[in-house]
Order: sequence, then structure tokens, then C-alpha cells
Amino acid sequence: MSQILTLTALLVISFYVTFSSSISIPKYDKLLVFGDSYSDDGNVYKLSNGTWPPPFYFKGGFSNGPLWTAFLSQSLSAQLENYAYGGATADDDFIQGYSGADGTLKVPGLKRQVEAFSAKLSNGTDLSHSLAVVWLIGNDYLNTNWTAAPSNVIARSALSWYLLYQKGVRNFLLPNMPDVSLFPYFKGSDPSYLAIIKDVYQKNNAELKKSIDTFKQAKPDVKVYDFQTDQFWVYYRQVQASRLGVTDFVDACASTYENKPLTICSNPDSYFYWDDFHPEAKTEQALAAAFYASLGN
Repeated sequence: MSQILTLTALLVISFYVTFSSSISIPKYDKLLVFGDSYSDDGNVYKLSNGTWPPPFYFKGGFSNGPLWTAFLSQSLSAQLENYAYGGATADDDFIQGYSGADGTLKVPGLKRQVEAFSAKLSNGTDLSHSLAVVWLIGNDYLNTNWTAAPSNVIARSALSWYLLYQKGVRNFLLPNMPDVSLFPYFKGSDPSYLAIIKDVYQKNNAELKKSIDTFKQAKPDVKVYDFQTDQFWVYYRQVQASRLGVTDFVDACASTYENKPLTICSNPDSYFYWDDFHPEAKTEQALAAAFYASLGN
């Protein structure tokens, strides 16, 4: 097993262990991942017959290097089972057209992802030592021009937790949304529009917290790690990034959306974002390290 806790990881872990001399991470044999392009390491690529994301992404994932999923599974020495699909929503199937694809890609939402996982289970499968990560970044809102109600989106997302619980999963990592108004995709947008996006992201995270609290009360035997991605985003940008050579938090290294001519920067390691929506590889590794450290809390 290769060692992945490099300088990036060690620096980020310090965010979570400032007040503790050591952390103890539980043992998990499986890492189950459900979500969208922030977690998809090749499912949409296979579904689109290798047409999306384009070749300059890393092995069908939505970055220029391994995603956090690969780093976290290695850190945990856990088998990775990834059911996430780029473009997925909290709802059921959604027709999502990608540039470079045929525009009729049928992407499974969270419920279908959980159903696909459930269909592979054998009777009596022990999932008590599995960790399920359920994480959505906001396609429900992006696809409705930010008019979807956060309470409805989170209610649909939470349904997947209960379905996984019914199958025997007892350990959950449930990250919230970062401040998506900072994505390069929205650079230059009208301030009033950015205010709407920021308001939706904040309401989403408030609803998520309430639903997590309800879940823990309803199922006292679950362990939930409700990772604050938005706070990590701020911490990484303000404290750690400069130590790691990341200097650009506004632009994307690769421009690939809205029919822009394709350009790729010459120094991706200095960028926080790889494209208009997704983190660069160094950010992915830092995020994985933070996820890992948070499991010791």
C-alpha cells in the first residue's frame, strides 16, 4: 500500500488536530461512495463510452489527478466501491447532457445509486465496518437556476441514508457544500445573482445539519461524521494553500464549459480549481486528508 499522507495531507490534518496530540481512526473494510462529479472516478466516463469527461482529465474522473476517493480509500486501507455519477442529483434519474457526449445521458441519482449498490449485496452481508460517503455539490440547484427548495433537496438526499441504514450501513461521512458562488464558472456574474447562489448554499447546509440531527436521533446506533466542507474551503484558502504553492483561487486551470475555447494552464499545481467547477489534484489530496483526519473526531 503506497503512502499518501504527503506534505499536503499532513498540513491539512493539522486543521483537525490543533487541540489534540493524536487521533485514532476507526477501521473500515469498505468505502462506499455516492454522489456526483465531485466523487465520480469514472462512472460517467464509462456510461458515455469514453466521451466525457475529455481525455485531459485523469482516468475518467473530474480532475487532473486522482480524486479524494482514491486517497481516502488508501488511507483507510478500505476497498473502494464508487457509485457516484457526474451530473447526479438528489432526485432519481436525470437526463443530463454533457459537452462532448450525445446529450441524452441518463445519469442515476442518489436513490438509483443506492439501489445499484443494494442489488449487489448478498444475504447476510456485514456492513457494520463499511463507511458510506454521500455528498452532493448542487446539481439540483444548478439545473433549476437556483430555484430548487433546499428543504426538498436535502429530504431526497437524506432518503439515501435511511435506505443504506436498512441495508446495514452504520457509519456515514456526510460533507456539506462549499460556497459554490466562488466557483470560476460564476466569475463575473451579477452580484445579485451571486447573492442568490450564496443564500441557497447556506440554506442547503442548514437543512443538511437539521436532517443529520434528525437521522442521529432516529437511529441512535449510527455514527455520522458531518464534515464542514465550507469551513475547510476557507481554512485551506486562507492558511494552508500558500504553503503548498496554491495562489489562484479565482480562475480555472482548464476552461471547458460554455463553449469556451479549450485552454489549459502551464502550472496547474498553483490553481485551486482544475476547471470551472472541480478542484485541482492538489486540492483533492488535501480534501482527502481532511476527510481522513475528521474520522478521528
